[in-house]
Amino acid sequence: MSNGWFHVFRRVPAARKRLYCFPYAGGSVFAFRHLSNSIHPNVELCVASLPGRGPRQAEPAESDLRRLVSALADAVQEAAGARFAFFGHSMGAMLCFEVARELRRRGSAMPESMVVSGARAPERFGKREGDYRHDLPRVEFLDYLRSLEGTPPEVFDVPELMDLLLPALRADFAISETYRCAAEAPLPASLIVLVGSDDPDVRPEDVAGWKAHAQYGCSMRSLPGGHFFIDRHWPEIGRLLDRLLNAAPAVRADGRDATS
Repeated sequence: MSNGWFHVFRRVPAARKRLYCFPYAGGSVFAFRHLSNSIHPNVELCVASLPGRGPRQAEPAESDLRRLVSALADAVQEAAGARFAFFGHSMGAMLCFEVARELRRRGSAMPESMVVSGARAPERFGKREGDYRHDLPRVEFLDYLRSLEGTPPEVFDVPELMDLLLPALRADFAISETYRCAAEAPLPASLIVLVGSDDPDVRPEDVAGWKAHAQYGCSMRSLPGGHFFIDRHWPEIGRLLDRLLNAAPAVRADGRDATS
């Protein structure tokens, strides 16, 4: 991806199958590095590279969802020519959902399948203003991050490192907490929803609403673990994504085969 919005972990010449991954709040391109060993070598693995973390650490973090979605959709369009699927975890699930909607608005090729994990249905994704965490004082915000168990404990012991990470974390939590889902027709794609069986914040009743957003079917699967259950199930998730990319042809926003 020449514009830097996706990091290609494994470049496949003339790729005919591509997997786009969207990380959780604060996650860098390395959030899905384990997938490079879990999916078929003919699939090009592309992970969203957002400002303020990883290879783009020196750039200011972006807290405007519309700008992020537009730039990510531009990058997907730029790399046209391959069948593709989307996979997003937590905030990444909301991002891939909104990027797919933006591609439909543009009349562009659509992901043939989407896998969302660790995420409430769009109507339940945001928080009430009184429950926001992104604007907490530093100590309270760090305590909240510790409770999520998604940041290695040793990171909290290095204040200089936390100073680098906090702007992106606050920006991502602001996007997630203030998100409001606009009413639109279901996406012309199939959808698989993954949820951690012990995730205290994403319960079965929180994900049921995803069914209303997929025109070609929605299935749900619970895997052992908490909010970051994906870290315990990469081989299984990789096989699932492989099966999706080797199934149906991609579709355009109008429902036609993208190759027609």
